[in-house]
Amino acid sequence: MRDSDHFGRPIRTIADVRAVLDSPRASFEEYLNCVYVCVAESAWDLYENASRMALEAAISAPRIQVPNLIEAAEHLVKAIMRRAEDLSDLGPRANEAMDLLESIEPVMSSRDNPGGGLAAFRTRTLTELSELRVLVADPSCDGLLRLCARLRKWVERPDLAVMAGERARTLEPNNPAALTSLGAAYADLGEYPSARQHLKTVLRADPDAKRAITALSRVEYATDNFNESHRLAKRAFELEPDSFSAHRLLSSAFATGDEEAFQEALEWASSLKESGTEFSEDGYLAYFSAKLLYEQAGKPEEALAALHAFADRGDTTSIVRTKARRLINRIKAELRRRQGRFDLGEDEGED
Repeated sequence: MRDSDHFGRPIRTIADVRAVLDSPRASFEEYLNCVYVCVAESAWDLYENASRMALEAAISAPRIQVPNLIEAAEHLVKAIMRRAEDLSDLGPRANEAMDLLESIEPVMSSRDNPGGGLAAFRTRTLTELSELRVLVADPSCDGLLRLCARLRKWVERPDLAVMAGERARTLEPNNPAALTSLGAAYADLGEYPSARQHLKTVLRADPDAKRAITALSRVEYATDNFNESHRLAKRAFELEPDSFSAHRLLSSAFATGDEEAFQEALEWASSLKESGTEFSEDGYLAYFSAKLLYEQAGKPEEALAALHAFADRGDTTSIVRTKARRLINRIKAELRRRQGRFDLGEDEGED
């Protein structure tokens, strides 16, 4: 494919994005690259417009590509939800996003692929939005904690997640689940002293609280306290040796730069095979190795090649293949944003 050079240069900066969005004609790929740049630069004022134009370009293409339509629609839904000013504004924004999905439903129905990727995306997203509206109306501590989790993981608004977590803590000041969720939300926001304070409060009362240990390991990792992060990750793995704790264990061990610690972590993770845990699959270890190449060794091209080598192997679990495809698309997005190019092959489709 060609360079994204509608204006004689790649799309890498916010100025480039503004030039494309002001243009009378641009391709889906150009608009999508604008979306990537907006996300990377946190240019949320332009993100929604870029997402909307990408969706319009995907719909009006001579041959509609299902993955393109899904990706553009997903970004636009997220952009609409990001516009929420506070917790009370989440309901109206959810309604707006649901109206959007209803408005493009005829296109989705007429252009869906045999596997029903568009229908599955629409159903899944409508369910998320409907459940979010219910949680917004639930003033209980449990409802606020579930809302906090949705805001962190799905809406990707850690600031609003903190609001929900603080309300939950006001209702039940000593609730360990509330303090853990609030600590994790502060960590997402990059406010690590507050995150550390709430998580350590939980651990003083219960030194074996695995969620708090894991969240604190992530805080220490983010603040370059790699040895402490690894110590906590080892404790979390000892308490509950599952794929999630193995992931954190390997990541923290790699960051310490201690080869013996990393080899030990590999042995521990591999030992999960005996318990039948998904992490023990060769595919998962290959996936994690590729993830380390990308996130910590800074080698996205090598990671991409490694992921393609096993992403669709028949001897890996569907969860591992899904994780691999997600990481493939994430790396492609980063390379596209960095290079302003669209020569990395076709997207892998819906996650």
